Amino acid sequence: MVFFSVIVPVYKVEDYLERCIKSILQQTYKNFELILVYDGSPDNCGIMCDEFAKKDDRIIVIHQENAGLSAARNAGLAIARGKYILFVDSDDWILESTTIKLADIINKKNPDIIVFGYSNIYENKEEQVIYNVEGLSLENIKEKFVSDSWRNFACNKCFKSTLFNNKTFPEGGQCYEDLYLVPQLIAEAKNIYVLPDSLYAYNQNNVSSITKNVDSKKEYDFFLALWSNYNLAVQLNLMCQEECRCNALERAYTAILRYFDDKKLSEEKFRYMRKFCAEQMQYNLGNNKYKHKIYHNIAKLSKKENHLLDYYQYLFKYVFSKMIYKLIDKNK
Repeated sequence: MVFFSVIVPVYKVEDYLERCIKSILQQTYKNFELILVYDGSPDNCGIMCDEFAKKDDRIIVIHQENAGLSAARNAGLAIARGKYILFVDSDDWILESTTIKLADIINKKNPDIIVFGYSNIYENKEEQVIYNVEGLSLENIKEKFVSDSWRNFACNKCFKSTLFNNKTFPEGGQCYEDLYLVPQLIAEAKNIYVLPDSLYAYNQNNVSSITKNVDSKKEYDFFLALWSNYNLAVQLNLMCQEECRCNALERAYTAILRYFDDKKLSEEKFRYMRKFCAEQMQYNLGNNKYKHKIYHNIAKLSKKENHLLDYYQYLFKYVFSKMIYKLIDKNK
Protein backbone atom coordinates (compact mmCIF):
# COMPACT_ATOMS: atom_id res chain seq x y z
CA MET A 1 0.00 0.00 0.00
CA VAL A 2 1.20 3.54 -0.78
CA PHE A 3 1.87 5.29 2.52
CA PHE A 4 2.04 8.94 1.39
CA SER A 5 0.48 10.75 -1.53
CA VAL A 6 2.39 13.98 -2.16
CA ILE A 7 0.29 16.37 -4.25
CA VAL A 8 2.03 19.22 -6.10
CA PRO A 9 0.01 21.71 -8.22
CA VAL A 10 2.21 23.09 -11.00
CA TYR A 11 1.69 26.51 -12.56
CA LYS A 12 4.25 29.08 -13.79
CA VAL A 13 7.12 27.79 -11.62
CA GLU A 14 9.70 26.87 -14.26
CA ASP A 15 12.53 28.38 -12.20
CA TYR A 16 11.61 26.48 -9.02
CA LEU A 17 10.03 23.20 -10.11
CA GLU A 18 13.16 21.04 -10.37
CA ARG A 19 14.25 21.90 -6.82
CA CYS A 20 10.77 21.09 -5.51
CA ILE A 21 10.49 17.71 -7.25
CA LYS A 22 14.03 16.66 -6.34
CA SER A 23 13.42 17.46 -2.66
CA ILE A 24 10.53 15.00 -2.71
CA LEU A 25 12.28 12.25 -4.69
CA GLN A 26 15.30 12.45 -2.37
CA GLN A 27 13.27 11.55 0.71
CA THR A 28 14.87 9.00 3.04
CA TYR A 29 11.53 7.19 3.36
CA LYS A 30 10.63 5.92 -0.11
CA ASN A 31 7.05 4.63 0.16
CA PHE A 32 5.15 7.45 -1.49
CA GLU A 33 3.60 8.52 -4.78
CA LEU A 34 4.19 11.97 -6.20
CA ILE A 35 1.21 13.46 -8.02
CA LEU A 36 2.16 16.41 -10.22
CA VAL A 37 -0.89 18.35 -11.41
CA TYR A 38 0.11 20.47 -14.39
CA ASP A 39 -2.47 23.26 -14.38
CA GLY A 40 -2.13 24.60 -17.93
CA SER A 41 0.97 26.67 -17.24
CA PRO A 42 2.19 28.78 -20.22
CA ASP A 43 5.80 27.62 -19.92
CA ASN A 44 7.82 24.39 -19.95
CA CYS A 45 6.46 23.02 -16.66
CA GLY A 46 4.36 20.33 -18.35
CA ILE A 47 7.36 19.02 -20.28
CA MET A 48 9.47 19.04 -17.11
CA CYS A 49 6.84 17.03 -15.22
CA ASP A 50 6.68 14.42 -17.97
CA GLU A 51 10.48 14.11 -18.11
CA PHE A 52 10.66 13.44 -14.36
CA ALA A 53 7.85 10.86 -14.65
CA LYS A 54 9.86 8.92 -17.27
CA LYS A 55 12.68 8.49 -14.77
CA ASP A 56 10.68 7.53 -11.64
CA ASP A 57 7.59 5.31 -11.65
CA ARG A 58 6.36 6.84 -8.36
CA ILE A 59 5.44 9.98 -10.30
CA ILE A 60 1.97 10.47 -11.76
CA VAL A 61 1.36 13.51 -13.96
CA ILE A 62 -2.09 15.01 -14.50
CA HIS A 63 -2.48 17.49 -17.37
CA GLN A 64 -5.44 19.85 -17.18
CA GLU A 65 -6.50 23.25 -18.47
CA ASN A 66 -5.82 26.08 -16.08
CA ALA A 67 -8.42 25.91 -13.29
CA GLY A 68 -6.57 27.23 -10.26
CA LEU A 69 -4.87 25.88 -7.16
CA SER A 70 -7.97 24.36 -5.56
CA ALA A 71 -8.97 22.47 -8.69
CA ALA A 72 -5.40 21.18 -9.09
CA ARG A 73 -5.27 19.91 -5.52
CA ASN A 74 -8.72 18.33 -5.87
CA ALA A 75 -7.61 16.57 -9.05
CA GLY A 76 -4.70 15.11 -7.10
CA LEU A 77 -6.95 14.06 -4.23
CA ALA A 78 -9.29 12.30 -6.66
CA ILE A 79 -6.60 9.77 -7.65
CA ALA A 80 -4.49 9.68 -4.46
CA ARG A 81 -3.91 6.17 -3.08
CA GLY A 82 -1.89 7.06 0.01
CA LYS A 83 -2.92 6.48 3.60
CA TYR A 84 -1.76 10.04 4.32
CA ILE A 85 -1.76 13.17 2.16
CA LEU A 86 0.94 15.86 1.90
CA PHE A 87 0.66 19.06 -0.11
CA VAL A 88 3.75 20.83 -1.45
CA ASP A 89 3.58 24.05 -3.45
CA SER A 90 5.75 23.84 -6.55
CA ASP A 91 7.94 26.84 -5.69
CA ASP A 92 8.71 25.41 -2.22
CA TRP A 93 10.54 22.29 -1.04
CA ILE A 94 10.69 19.84 1.87
CA LEU A 95 13.58 18.55 3.95
CA GLU A 96 15.05 15.15 3.11
CA SER A 97 13.93 13.71 6.46
CA THR A 98 10.30 14.85 6.19
CA THR A 99 8.56 11.60 5.26
CA ILE A 100 10.64 9.37 7.54
CA LYS A 101 9.89 11.59 10.55
CA LEU A 102 6.20 11.64 9.68
CA ALA A 103 6.09 7.87 9.12
CA ASP A 104 7.70 7.29 12.53
CA ILE A 105 5.07 9.41 14.27
CA ILE A 106 2.23 7.74 12.34
CA ASN A 107 3.44 4.25 13.28
CA LYS A 108 3.61 5.24 16.96
CA LYS A 109 0.61 7.57 17.35
CA ASN A 110 -1.74 6.99 14.38
CA PRO A 111 -2.82 10.67 14.30
CA ASP A 112 -5.45 12.12 12.02
CA ILE A 113 -3.23 15.15 11.38
CA ILE A 114 0.43 15.95 11.97
CA VAL A 115 1.34 19.62 12.12
CA PHE A 116 5.00 20.54 11.68
CA GLY A 117 7.05 23.70 11.61
CA TYR A 118 8.18 25.57 8.51
CA SER A 119 10.81 28.08 7.48
CA ASN A 120 10.14 31.29 5.59
CA ILE A 121 13.00 31.57 3.09
CA TYR A 122 13.93 35.09 2.03
CA GLU A 123 16.80 36.20 -0.17
CA ASN A 124 19.10 37.01 2.73
CA LYS A 125 17.53 35.32 5.75
CA GLU A 126 15.48 32.41 7.03
CA GLU A 127 12.77 32.55 9.70
CA GLN A 128 11.61 29.38 11.43
CA VAL A 129 8.07 28.97 12.72
CA ILE A 130 7.80 26.24 15.36
CA TYR A 131 4.68 25.50 17.42
CA ASN A 132 4.84 25.12 21.20
CA VAL A 133 2.07 22.84 22.47
CA GLU A 134 3.17 22.63 26.10
CA GLY A 135 0.07 22.64 28.30
CA LEU A 136 -2.35 22.75 25.34
CA SER A 137 -5.30 20.37 25.04
CA LEU A 138 -6.70 19.11 21.73
CA GLU A 139 -9.41 21.77 21.96
CA ASN A 140 -6.79 24.49 22.55
CA ILE A 141 -4.90 23.35 19.44
CA LYS A 142 -8.11 23.43 17.39
CA GLU A 143 -8.79 26.98 18.64
CA LYS A 144 -5.33 28.07 17.48
CA PHE A 145 -6.10 27.00 13.92
CA VAL A 146 -9.78 27.95 13.71
CA SER A 147 -8.79 31.47 14.83
CA ASP A 148 -5.83 31.41 12.38
CA SER A 149 -3.46 32.27 15.25
CA TRP A 150 -1.54 29.28 13.93
CA ARG A 151 -1.65 29.64 10.16
CA ASN A 152 -3.90 27.32 8.18
CA PHE A 153 -1.42 26.42 5.47
CA ALA A 154 -2.16 23.04 3.93
CA CYS A 155 1.54 22.56 3.20
CA ASN A 156 2.91 22.18 6.72
CA LYS A 157 0.46 19.43 7.66
CA CYS A 158 0.09 15.73 6.99
CA PHE A 159 -3.54 14.54 6.74
CA LYS A 160 -5.06 11.11 7.04
CA SER A 161 -6.63 10.60 3.62
CA THR A 162 -10.03 9.59 5.06
CA LEU A 163 -10.51 13.20 6.24
CA PHE A 164 -11.08 14.10 2.57
CA ASN A 165 -13.86 11.55 2.00
CA ASN A 166 -16.48 14.32 1.87
CA LYS A 167 -14.33 17.44 1.70
CA THR A 168 -12.46 19.26 -1.08
CA PHE A 169 -10.83 22.64 -1.58
CA PRO A 170 -13.33 25.32 -2.68
CA GLU A 171 -13.22 26.04 -6.41
CA GLY A 172 -14.49 29.06 -8.28
CA GLY A 173 -11.61 31.51 -8.15
CA GLN A 174 -11.47 32.20 -4.41
CA CYS A 175 -8.14 33.01 -2.83
CA TYR A 176 -7.08 31.67 0.59
CA GLU A 177 -8.59 28.26 -0.11
CA ASP A 178 -6.51 26.73 2.71
CA LEU A 179 -8.27 28.98 5.19
CA TYR A 180 -11.65 27.59 4.13
CA LEU A 181 -10.81 23.88 4.27
CA VAL A 182 -7.99 23.30 6.76
CA PRO A 183 -9.93 24.49 9.85
CA GLN A 184 -12.74 22.07 8.91
CA LEU A 185 -10.24 19.21 8.77
CA ILE A 186 -8.68 20.34 12.05
CA ALA A 187 -12.12 20.48 13.67
CA GLU A 188 -12.92 16.93 12.54
CA ALA A 189 -9.63 15.43 13.74
CA LYS A 190 -9.74 13.26 16.86
CA ASN A 191 -5.95 13.15 17.24
CA ILE A 192 -3.54 15.93 16.23
CA TYR A 193 0.19 15.56 16.72
CA VAL A 194 2.33 18.71 16.66
CA LEU A 195 5.94 18.08 15.66
CA PRO A 196 8.39 20.78 16.87
CA ASP A 197 10.59 20.50 13.78
CA SER A 198 10.78 22.69 10.69
CA LEU A 199 10.34 20.35 7.71
CA TYR A 200 8.94 22.68 5.04
CA ALA A 201 10.74 25.49 3.20
CA TYR A 202 8.33 28.25 2.21
CA ASN A 203 9.84 30.23 -0.65
CA GLN A 204 9.17 33.95 -0.14
CA ASN A 205 11.15 35.02 -3.21
CA ASN A 206 8.62 34.08 -5.89
CA VAL A 207 7.15 37.41 -6.99
CA SER A 208 4.31 35.69 -8.89
CA SER A 209 3.08 33.92 -5.76
CA ILE A 210 -0.57 34.48 -4.81
CA THR A 211 0.55 36.01 -1.52
CA LYS A 212 2.20 38.86 -3.44
CA ASN A 213 0.38 41.84 -4.96
CA VAL A 214 -2.58 41.70 -2.60
CA ASP A 215 -5.64 43.69 -3.75
CA SER A 216 -9.15 44.37 -2.49
CA LYS A 217 -10.59 41.24 -4.11
CA LYS A 218 -8.06 39.01 -2.35
CA GLU A 219 -8.67 40.84 0.92
CA TYR A 220 -12.41 40.26 0.46
CA ASP A 221 -11.80 36.52 -0.02
CA PHE A 222 -9.63 36.55 3.11
CA PHE A 223 -12.45 38.24 5.03
CA LEU A 224 -15.01 35.65 3.87
CA ALA A 225 -12.74 32.79 4.91
CA LEU A 226 -12.20 34.30 8.36
CA TRP A 227 -15.93 34.86 8.79
CA SER A 228 -16.65 31.23 7.85
CA ASN A 229 -14.22 30.20 10.58
CA TYR A 230 -16.04 32.41 13.09
CA ASN A 231 -19.19 30.44 12.27
CA LEU A 232 -17.21 27.21 12.69
CA ALA A 233 -16.03 28.39 16.13
CA VAL A 234 -19.65 29.12 17.10
CA GLN A 235 -20.75 25.72 15.81
CA LEU A 236 -18.06 23.98 17.88
CA ASN A 237 -18.60 26.30 20.87
CA LEU A 238 -14.90 27.18 20.97
CA MET A 239 -13.50 29.87 23.27
CA CYS A 240 -11.96 31.71 20.30
CA GLN A 241 -15.28 32.99 18.92
CA GLU A 242 -14.63 36.65 19.72
CA GLU A 243 -11.09 36.48 18.39
CA CYS A 244 -12.46 35.05 15.13
CA ARG A 245 -15.13 37.76 14.90
CA CYS A 246 -12.67 40.59 15.47
CA ASN A 247 -10.18 39.04 13.04
CA ALA A 248 -12.84 38.97 10.31
CA LEU A 249 -13.92 42.53 11.12
CA GLU A 250 -10.35 43.84 10.92
CA ARG A 251 -9.91 42.15 7.54
CA ALA A 252 -13.19 43.60 6.24
CA TYR A 253 -11.98 47.11 7.05
CA THR A 254 -8.64 46.31 5.37
CA ALA A 255 -10.50 45.23 2.21
CA ILE A 256 -12.56 48.44 2.25
CA LEU A 257 -9.41 50.55 2.51
CA ARG A 258 -7.80 48.72 -0.42
CA TYR A 259 -10.96 49.20 -2.46
CA PHE A 260 -10.50 52.96 -2.27
CA ASP A 261 -7.10 52.50 -3.92
CA ASP A 262 -7.77 49.90 -6.62
CA LYS A 263 -11.56 49.56 -7.15
CA LYS A 264 -11.10 45.87 -7.99
CA LEU A 265 -14.11 44.79 -5.95
CA SER A 266 -17.70 44.99 -7.17
CA GLU A 267 -19.96 47.68 -5.71
CA GLU A 268 -22.23 44.94 -4.35
CA LYS A 269 -19.41 43.32 -2.35
CA PHE A 270 -18.18 46.72 -1.19
CA ARG A 271 -21.65 47.61 0.13
CA TYR A 272 -21.91 44.21 1.82
CA MET A 273 -18.67 44.84 3.73
CA ARG A 274 -19.76 48.34 4.77
CA LYS A 275 -23.00 46.88 6.13
CA PHE A 276 -21.14 44.03 7.83
CA CYS A 277 -18.73 46.43 9.57
CA ALA A 278 -21.55 48.72 10.70
CA GLU A 279 -23.45 45.77 12.17
CA GLN A 280 -20.43 44.30 13.94
CA MET A 281 -19.36 47.64 15.43
CA GLN A 282 -22.64 47.72 17.37
CA TYR A 283 -21.06 45.15 19.69
CA ASN A 284 -18.15 45.63 22.06
CA LEU A 285 -14.76 44.56 20.71
CA GLY A 286 -13.71 41.87 23.14
CA ASN A 287 -10.34 40.88 21.72
CA ASN A 288 -7.29 43.06 22.46
CA LYS A 289 -5.23 41.46 19.73
CA TYR A 290 -7.44 42.96 17.00
CA LYS A 291 -9.16 45.89 18.74
CA HIS A 292 -6.39 48.43 18.11
CA LYS A 293 -6.02 47.25 14.49
CA ILE A 294 -9.74 47.77 13.89
CA TYR A 295 -9.61 51.27 15.41
CA HIS A 296 -6.58 52.08 13.27
CA ASN A 297 -8.39 51.00 10.09
CA ILE A 298 -11.48 53.02 11.02
CA ALA A 299 -9.28 56.08 11.63
CA LYS A 300 -7.65 55.69 8.20
CA LEU A 301 -11.05 55.18 6.57
CA SER A 302 -12.48 58.27 8.30
CA LYS A 303 -9.57 60.34 7.03
CA LYS A 304 -10.10 59.09 3.46
CA GLU A 305 -13.77 60.08 3.69
CA ASN A 306 -12.89 63.42 5.30
CA HIS A 307 -14.74 62.65 8.55
CA LEU A 308 -12.15 64.40 10.69
CA LEU A 309 -14.01 64.18 14.01
CA ASP A 310 -14.27 60.40 13.64
CA TYR A 311 -10.65 60.31 12.50
CA TYR A 312 -9.32 61.91 15.70
CA GLN A 313 -11.70 59.92 17.88
CA TYR A 314 -10.58 56.57 16.48
CA LEU A 315 -6.95 57.62 16.30
CA PHE A 316 -7.09 58.18 20.06
CA LYS A 317 -8.83 54.83 20.57
CA TYR A 318 -6.16 53.16 18.43
CA VAL A 319 -3.23 54.62 20.38
CA PHE A 320 -4.82 53.88 23.76
CA SER A 321 -5.91 50.32 22.94
CA LYS A 322 -2.51 49.51 21.40
CA MET A 323 -0.80 50.64 24.62
CA ILE A 324 -3.13 48.39 26.63
CA TYR A 325 -2.51 45.45 24.29
CA LYS A 326 1.27 45.82 24.53
CA LEU A 327 1.06 46.06 28.32
CA ILE A 328 -1.09 42.93 28.59
CA ASP A 329 1.07 41.05 26.09
CA LYS A 330 4.24 42.00 27.96
CA ASN A 331 2.86 40.67 31.25
CA LYS A 332 1.75 37.30 29.86
